[in-house]
Amino acid sequence: MVNTIKIFNDVDKCVDFLTDIEDEKVFMIISNTFGQQIVSLIGNVAQLHSIYVICSQSIEHQPWIDDYKNVKGIFNKMESICDVLRRNIRQYEINLISISIVPTRSLTNLDELDQSFMYSQILKEIILDIKPDKTAKKKFVD
Repeated sequence: MVNTIKIFNDVDKCVDFLTDIEDEKVFMIISNTFGQQIVSLIGNVAQLHSIYVICSQSIEHQPWIDDYKNVKGIFNKMESICDVLRRNIRQYEINLISISIVPTRSLTNLDELDQSFMYSQILKEIILDIKPDKTAKKKFVD
């Protein structure tokens, strides 16, 4: 869910905004005009989840984005960014979903739980760590 959309024309104000927010993740779209400058300032800010760069000449700017894991790509059309952004936000929201196998009333006695609980916790962690690919769903069902 998108809580806020902010537009900045000043790099300093953008950096101030990012460093002031807490408990939220930011998905940022930037133009090539400020791209390298702003990414060098905010590339490692914890609140920054993803950066999408809009630029008509993506090949020219490619080398600097490799230094920042948050930069998801350089796009020449806003529609392309929107498609990728939608997918990434959806994946982020899915990753936030918690899975609980034990009823909440049992949480006070976690040290008394049996082996099946421990095995289910391990299974849950394994399932959540699986990186989906085209065959993962089929393998899981089989």
